[in-house]
Amino acid sequence: MTNRGQYLELCAENYAKNVNARQSLELIKKILETWPKKARKKPIEQLARKNRLLTVFFDDLVGYKKEEAVKADEEGKDKKKSKKGHDARLSHMDHIKTRLDFLQFFLSYGGLQLSVEQVDILWDSFVEKMANMDCRVVTRAGFNLFQRYFLAINEKKDKLKRVPGTHDMYVVTTDIVGGDNLWAIALDANDNDVSRMAITLLNDLHQNVSPESLKPRLGKVREGYVSACMAFLAQEVRKIGREGPNQMSERRVERCIALLKNLVEEFDARAQARVAACLCHS
Repeated sequence: MTNRGQYLELCAENYAKNVNARQSLELIKKILETWPKKARKKPIEQLARKNRLLTVFFDDLVGYKKEEAVKADEEGKDKKKSKKGHDARLSHMDHIKTRLDFLQFFLSYGGLQLSVEQVDILWDSFVEKMANMDCRVVTRAGFNLFQRYFLAINEKKDKLKRVPGTHDMYVVTTDIVGGDNLWAIALDANDNDVSRMAITLLNDLHQNVSPESLKPRLGKVREGYVSACMAFLAQEVRKIGREGPNQMSERRVERCIALLKNLVEEFDARAQARVAACLCHS
């Protein structure tokens, strides 16, 4: 075994024993990054098989969250520790981010699949992270992470389905896990690129086409999507009428209009493409 292979083993063993868990994960990731990208799959698979690293990861995540819940409860009972509790919360978010970053890397290069139970655990942790973060300050890297797990959990829960033969997904219910977060990012993100990414994801999910997505029931889902956007738009227009112009409401109005404009333009473009395809085959 090479030196880096031995170091991987030691880090994995430390992590399984809950010895400096966060640092162990960071070291495992850094060591794996020394392999060329196309060669990372083999050592990752070995860690998953021999060291059961995915199982250990989710056991650690569940245990860590329970420990933090106990700490938060104890600190909440002592008002004198309120400042200390705030600092601990920031540290807690760093711990969650380290774990999510590691898992994204591990899955991206390992070609591994999560179980429904594991996705549920992951989403609970991620929702907690999102609930404590202002959606206005989400970065592009943060949104990419959000999108990855947003799509994974909703596909596992059959709230999104994949268009046959593609990587595209479409919505089959209005009850999407994390939907409120996605709308908040689309309308409120300070970074215009992040807002556009969220708007594009929302529009794509509601107009990607498959034989099932053309059924009347799913047409109602798309109608509900447009109605939700119109409701946001009307709400902000009324707010401006009552309180006068303000930057947040004006930005929300602009983005609602941009969402609807992009939706119509994309719908027309896709319709024309389908017509052209039919003519080619006729």
